[in-house]
Amino acid sequence: MISKKLRLPISSFPKRGYFVFRHSFGTTKVIGNKLRYNRLGVIISSKVEPKSTKRHFLKRKVLDTLQKLPDLGKDILVIFSSSPPKSDVLVSINHIFNQIQNV
Repeated sequence: MISKKLRLPISSFPKRGYFVFRHSFGTTKVIGNKLRYNRLGVIISSKVEPKSTKRHFLKRKVLDTLQKLPDLGKDILVIFSSSPPKSDVLVSINHIFNQIQNV
């Protein structure tokens, strides 16, 4: 897991003014912050994956991968709207990782 200071308070994420990346299983939103480190948030609905153990596993995979980003001073929110194929989870997460680095 990530430390508390690196967690993004999802309720305070702004409604506008962010970059949006759409992918096959959801959306990634990125906006700058005034901090020197990235804050990360992941939303996975129970409609996407009914079992909480699988949702938590997927969330940990995403957070572990995004935590490897260099400190860009960004708030990063990943929202899953459909479940990625099991064989494609790591490829999809790495795709998000590469898109964020290019912003």
